[in-house]
Amino acid sequence: MPKSGRLIPPLKYPASEEGLVFNCIYVIEPPFSLYVRGSFLLSTRLFTSVISTALSAALLLFTLSIPAHAVPLEKPQLVSFTFTPNEIDQKSGPNQVDFTLTVSSPTGIYNQSATINLVNSLGNINLIATLKRTDSPIVPSQTLVTFKGSLSIATNIPAGPLFMSVDNLYSLGLNGNKGYPNNTFYPSKVRELVGATTALLVRNNGILSYSYPTFIGPTYNDPNYLLPWVDPKFALASYPYWNVGEIFNPSDYFEVGVPNMPLLVRTTTPRVCSTDGKTMKFIAMGICDFTVYTAKTNDYLEYDFYSTADEYNNPIMFARSTFKLRAPSVPAQLTTSVGTRVTVASVYDYDGATIIYPQTLTPSVCHPTGVNVNIASVGTCKLQYVTLDGTFHGADTATVTFDIGTPQTINVSTVKKQTSINTPVKLEASASSGLPVTYSSQTPKVCDATLNTLVPIKKGICIVTVSQTGSSTYDPATQSVFVKIK
Repeated sequence: MPKSGRLIPPLKYPASEEGLVFNCIYVIEPPFSLYVRGSFLLSTRLFTSVISTALSAALLLFTLSIPAHAVPLEKPQLVSFTFTPNEIDQKSGPNQVDFTLTVSSPTGIYNQSATINLVNSLGNINLIATLKRTDSPIVPSQTLVTFKGSLSIATNIPAGPLFMSVDNLYSLGLNGNKGYPNNTFYPSKVRELVGATTALLVRNNGILSYSYPTFIGPTYNDPNYLLPWVDPKFALASYPYWNVGEIFNPSDYFEVGVPNMPLLVRTTTPRVCSTDGKTMKFIAMGICDFTVYTAKTNDYLEYDFYSTADEYNNPIMFARSTFKLRAPSVPAQLTTSVGTRVTVASVYDYDGATIIYPQTLTPSVCHPTGVNVNIASVGTCKLQYVTLDGTFHGADTATVTFDIGTPQTINVSTVKKQTSINTPVKLEASASSGLPVTYSSQTPKVCDATLNTLVPIKKGICIVTVSQTGSSTYDPATQSVFVKIK
């Protein structure tokens, strides 16, 4: 039995001058039990007319079948969300706040009102402002809708920011029912106050009393780097040493998120750890109780972190020893050492057995490989040795400097700026190394330089170069002299 409702392709398509011959079979299975097979002749003109008419009818039928508002349903989109004033003071007033909310949707907005929720930072105050549509009469299919309303803030509301949001707005759906709900709408940024850039501020005599975490930390409580650190230095922050003589600087372990708000520290155990308010020094063995905090301002309440020595409550321990690296001295190297290497004495760490290898501070002049230093060029080589903090000793850095080829300069005594053709000029020059210098004329047609005398030849500018070729210790040096021959 053939499949129901399936058009079997034409058996053949014989062409003729009158038109096209179509052979087709169309079968419909039960319950209709219809089976049709046959041929018909369709003229070319009639074929074109039939096709055109069929397409037009199909397009009209499709158009009529689409509802007038059948555009893609979308969630309502926020156009603007404003309020004025953006802060009030319970002492001076006024305490009425006006809200304007504008939203859009290609199918229209279902709601006749909008609700703004206002919540304080502690979550124990929740206010509601109801906004009404401004279009009158209300046209649900209107694609751009504005809601307006007001709210009087009671004078007994505690100071602090009120955060606003709008939910439960719907686009206009099919048959005028609810479409899609909006994503939560929030006001635009109205100020730079960290943590309350979009909130309504409620002050009391100028004081906001905002309970806000103004800093994060400490790093040693966050070994997996899970807190939202901004400064990359905290990713590499070391663990503090709780030893006598150590300095604890809060800014090394806590990061402030509010500009121009300094970190402070206080202690209730001054005999163990003393503080100047900014840093803390461990002065004796025992328990150190301290608090890192930011002070109260007109905007923020004091925010603090209390600790006892460290998170494991370990007491302050004995002082770590002072360890000094014993760096070797390296003599000056001759210029002929360029391209070779120099072996320097080994430097040992605190344990006396671990070798600390140098790092170069002048890679264009020298670069070490283990205890061997490769000489790349003349100049001054600077090597640095570093030992890190240890449980029993502090860090130390030592620098070793040596020259490869000693620089020298040419000193030329005062020479007349000009002379006549018949007047030779005596040249007097010396090298800072004490090595002999030579003279040569760079303008032989104007002047000659024999030994230490400039001999004019004709009018013009005479250029004499004084040179010192260098030695196994000193670098070459030159100096030019300009004299006008008139």
